[in-house]
Amino acid sequence: MASGQSLKGGLTPCFVFWQDFTRCYAGTDNPKDCTLFREDYQECLHNKKEHARSEAIHAQYAKNLEKEGKSQKEIAQALKLGLAVSVGLIEGHGYEKEGSSESG
Repeated sequence: MASGQSLKGGLTPCFVFWQDFTRCYAGTDNPKDCTLFREDYQECLHNKKEHARSEAIHAQYAKNLEKEGKSQKEIAQALKLGLAVSVGLIEGHGYEKEGSSESG
């Protein structure tokens, strides 16, 4: 493991996860107790779960566009542009569904 220092000073984003993992690993007799800490550190480094979730969202978005009767060309164009997809968690920030009558 590197020093934890970034090129611009300060800590690297994943260093805190590394510290949690090593603290757990050093303080246990059963390394399997630290599985969650290791997974957090690995996710911070490689973002595999984040990428899988993003792919699932894009696949569902493409399915929804197909159900709306969009052509394959329109679907490909929408996915290529990386349009923001609303999942309904943030309201009032420009991510509402089309036809929303909110003014702001």
